[in-house]
Amino acid sequence: MAYEKDLRLLEASITGDLETVLEMLDEGQADINCRGMYGLTPVMWAAWNGHTRVVQFLRFKLANMSLVTDSGNTILHLACDGGEVQTVEFLLERKFVDINARNKFGKTAAEMASGKGHQKVVDLLKSFDE
Repeated sequence: MAYEKDLRLLEASITGDLETVLEMLDEGQADINCRGMYGLTPVMWAAWNGHTRVVQFLRFKLANMSLVTDSGNTILHLACDGGEVQTVEFLLERKFVDINARNKFGKTAAEMASGKGHQKVVDLLKSFDE
């Protein structure tokens, strides 16, 4: 039963359904740091898909921002891969993770953003790394 509720929270985070995320957490129905496919938590899925408001809400509800995925990606890696500038900026301003952290493949968040052609994200990362 708990698994189904965690799955619902993960799905809502992936799609950016803030209303369902609110409902699931306000009623204590799901684990805010549950893990789904590839070891991603709800806040990681929201960051990867550029759902900044969901990321902000999950952080407010004390989601663990320092966890990593099965391949060693931080929440910043995922946000940079997704390319949503507002989400990346939120994470950088609060210094949730090391901007130069490398995943299990040796890639930084900037390298992930660059590989996807997210130049605005790369520029933003450079401005925070100085």
